[in-house]
Amino acid sequence: MIGKTFFSDCEKDMCSPLFELAKQLNLMGQIKWDNSSKYSTASDSITLRRLPPLQLAHDIAHELIHATGHPARLNRFTPTNFAQEEFTADIGGALLIVAMGLAKRARIEYLPFYLKLDLLREQSSYHGYIAARYLLKREPD
Repeated sequence: MIGKTFFSDCEKDMCSPLFELAKQLNLMGQIKWDNSSKYSTASDSITLRRLPPLQLAHDIAHELIHATGHPARLNRFTPTNFAQEEFTADIGGALLIVAMGLAKRARIEYLPFYLKLDLLREQSSYHGYIAARYLLKREPD
């Protein structure tokens, strides 16, 4: 569960807008802290690691994009294509961070690897875009 100490770790409340999106997805009570960041479809929950603010914002955005794939949301998950879902979350997370004004640019860590997988590019980029738009429509004005 997120406590007050978390926000003191986030410079200028950089992560607040992302947590607001998590709240709108009914994930706020489902966020835990551990040694790695991940989203669980089975429990519809997010686990986060403690990181510097911009890196943490990237992790939150990435996991929120995964959460949009849940059957109650965009129902995007295909159990056989882990790499495609990771690329979708990377693209969508980067779009989300930039579109929300949390960063002027975002880096997609494994982009060179993904670009080698031709079949993933178009579909994952599209799904990442759709997931980011889904979340941005929930963003308060």
